[in-house]
Amino acid sequence: MANYELSPAYYHLTEMALSFLEKVLKVNIKLYATDEEMDQGDIFLFNHFARFETAIPPYLIYRATGKMSRSITSPEFFTGSEAAKHLLIGLGAVPANMPGLMPFLAREIIKGRKVIIFPEGGMVKDRRVVDKRGRYSVFSRTSGERRKHHMGSAVLSLGVDIFKEAVRSAKKHGNDDILAEWSKELGEGGRELLLEFAEKETTIIPSNITFYPIRAEVSLLERWAGLLAQGEMALRLKEELRIESNILFRDTDMDIRFGRPSCPSEYIGLMEKLTLRFAKSELGSLEEIFDYLKGEGLLHTFTRRRLYELRNSYMEEIYTCVSVNISHLASSLIYAYLEQGVDAIETSTFSRALYLTIKKIQKYPFIKLHRSVANPELYCSVFEGTCPALEEYLTVAEELRLVEREEALINFLPRLLVEVDFENIRIENPIMVYANEVRPISRVISSVAKAIEETETITEREMALLAFDDELASRTFDLARYSGAKHRELNNAQQITTDPRPFLLIPEGTPKSTGVILIHGFTASPAEMRPLGEKLRDAGYIVHGVRLKGHGTSVWDLKDSTREEWRRSVAHSRKVMEALADNLVIVGFSTGALLALESAALNPENISGIVSAAAPLKLRDKAMIFTPLVHGINMLTGIFSEDMELHPFHESKPEHPEVNYNQIPIASLHELDKYIGEVEKLLGKVKAPVLVMQSSGDETVVPESGKKLYDKLGSARKRLLNINSTRHGIIYENIDNCHDDVLDFIEDLE
Repeated sequence: MANYELSPAYYHLTEMALSFLEKVLKVNIKLYATDEEMDQGDIFLFNHFARFETAIPPYLIYRATGKMSRSITSPEFFTGSEAAKHLLIGLGAVPANMPGLMPFLAREIIKGRKVIIFPEGGMVKDRRVVDKRGRYSVFSRTSGERRKHHMGSAVLSLGVDIFKEAVRSAKKHGNDDILAEWSKELGEGGRELLLEFAEKETTIIPSNITFYPIRAEVSLLERWAGLLAQGEMALRLKEELRIESNILFRDTDMDIRFGRPSCPSEYIGLMEKLTLRFAKSELGSLEEIFDYLKGEGLLHTFTRRRLYELRNSYMEEIYTCVSVNISHLASSLIYAYLEQGVDAIETSTFSRALYLTIKKIQKYPFIKLHRSVANPELYCSVFEGTCPALEEYLTVAEELRLVEREEALINFLPRLLVEVDFENIRIENPIMVYANEVRPISRVISSVAKAIEETETITEREMALLAFDDELASRTFDLARYSGAKHRELNNAQQITTDPRPFLLIPEGTPKSTGVILIHGFTASPAEMRPLGEKLRDAGYIVHGVRLKGHGTSVWDLKDSTREEWRRSVAHSRKVMEALADNLVIVGFSTGALLALESAALNPENISGIVSAAAPLKLRDKAMIFTPLVHGINMLTGIFSEDMELHPFHESKPEHPEVNYNQIPIASLHELDKYIGEVEKLLGKVKAPVLVMQSSGDETVVPESGKKLYDKLGSARKRLLNINSTRHGIIYENIDNCHDDVLDFIEDLE
């Protein structure tokens, strides 16, 4: 047997190189697994779509666990230069045709190393892995036809399990000589390591690597290769250079997700256990174990049947762990329409069907969602025709002559149904590749079909309720995004106990024609407005408590949020409420009051009135005058690293720590300072009736802000209500029963 000795030096250098490349290249690697989950696995299985991805799993495993891996590699990689061959060997690669491969890998697992296998064999470029009857298979480039997946992973895991049983049996019967022989290769303490290994269940981790988006433009690397080749490149090389260089150098997401672990012990029933027990006495080594598993006859039939079940189980996990993205759903929609004989569709209808599909798959927690369909900020704009991901997708489809867009129509062209050569499909028809990739997920296919059915019948009220659900989904997404180790210390320091989610309160019976939008203040959440909302709901009004971006999640989220995003939060709330009520009253507290007034000034349609409570035209905090300076210094130092910012957060002692953050990002204070100036210039454009409420001794906002704002309003009907208090949170605390004043104002408008 050739010497396949691992080289820790090669491994460490490659780990450093890949870590550097991860930062330099445009591949955004996102691993959805903990270090503990990585450490748990013995055999890691990955689907295969790009040549370079074979280097990624060993790097990620080494980074998470410090353990080196063995990976099974195509024999062709070992026929080139000696230097490349030694590098591959040093990094743990072994050829698939290596003599004694299974016993060799089993010994590596015993030593605590991981084994990485690509059970599909070659790259599956068309992503066509399931037929119309739901059976799994892949295309074999060698035979030119479809075949079943390899069973090596199942055989390896079962062989390791049988060996563990043999170790336990030897220990039980005191066979110290055989234990000593088996533990030789493990070095000092080998016996203890072997016995510990025998008690641990063998674990297979099925994993999926999903790339998004797939681009088919001619790349610079392909041009260079063409020049060097000085002739016509082979179709296979040309296709791989084009697709994979676009993945590497053009801002591509690489999502890696783990499925449910598989253990061979789960698939071995009583008959198989009896069969293996009968054979075990004859199995004195790993070589004999794997020779037995390759054997024929009645005794092996039981075991092999279970191996098929194990293989099918982990392959199903691999294929259902795909990160479903917006291009998957758009492609599945197109082919669903084509199956119905539809070859052209209105853009608005297609957009609505796509949105409904997204909302349907979000209901299934077992479907893994890419951020393009998990983050409402990225998909909600499909209706306005301003969704960047969908626009890029349709532009590529047009360039490839797969679709054609007219003013308000999408035409599906005949090329979509043309059978494309396996080696060229990623270039000629990525839409088919996307559709094939999610076909194993039955809930995606059924969601597409239901969305098409409902597109023509869904009401605006139902759409509004889905839009409100987007607000809940947005908070869930943001909360997860800012819950990492970096964010943990400040997140844990918060004292918030109230429910920070947006709310939609609908009264029993027939609601009044006026709807009310409630906008909370800076660093707070919708919880600040909930008591007022419940009073208004009880009075017969539909009430929506909007969550401003960056609030009700993490101070780190607020740090990254902008005033433009706060505006979009209010605009989205208006879209929800305009489908539920004939006209609107917007009640804003503090910064929320500024947003209410700006919304009425710039988009007065359907606005019956505004309540402005404690709007901050000027803040009492003297430190505000230094905010631009500190923010500028943070921006300058942050160019090198966010960790180098001088003073990113300002400690706060809020009136209501159960509602408000106790840290304020300097960047957010700077946004607020800019925003106050912008809104003040718009006050003269506010024409709707306004109730201005201001605490006479407000310790946060300079009390004169109320009178100043009142004087600048362009409204013919306005009222200034001074509240005798030193508190800022007049709405949350209902000081002087100000909730009644708000209700009276709204009822007078009606």
